[in-house]
Amino acid sequence: STRSLQTRCSGVSWARRCVLETDNIAALSALGAAIAFAGAAIFVKVVSKYDQPITLMFYSNIVSIPIMVIPAILVWITPNFEQLILILLMAICASIAHNFFIRAYAIGEASVIAPIDYVRLLASAAVDFLIFGIIFGVNTLIGSSIIILSTLYIVRREAKIQKNKKQEFEQI
Repeated sequence: STRSLQTRCSGVSWARRCVLETDNIAALSALGAAIAFAGAAIFVKVVSKYDQPITLMFYSNIVSIPIMVIPAILVWITPNFEQLILILLMAICASIAHNFFIRAYAIGEASVIAPIDYVRLLASAAVDFLIFGIIFGVNTLIGSSIIILSTLYIVRREAKIQKNKKQEFEQI
């Protein structure tokens, strides 16, 4: 519904405000990534009707390589063995996540999948705190809380709508 979308957007706006109030390139990069993920979700939903997830992953990587080679060459530092292992683990996790991302949007409704994707906020917050000891500011916590609560509301509402549709269908 429009109200739940507005609520979720207000949570994003609240969290984004603390990002934009800083000169932190990492925070701005994360905001750019969020916008890019939104675009990717739309394209995946459309293209997944025609191709398998592994094909879409292949296309994505083929397009990404030329885009990333030039910046990588400009700042390249050869990684040591330990760094190579971490890069390999990151690549494996990213490939698995990309595959699940494509499959979720191919099977489910974007209006249900997208809010659930905000669970990444919780996972990222847990990793930041447990591994890096990063504690969030009040604005980030409030914005994240709004997003999470509105997501739970949307998922519950969509489940109720599906249940009602199923009951109506069974009565016919």
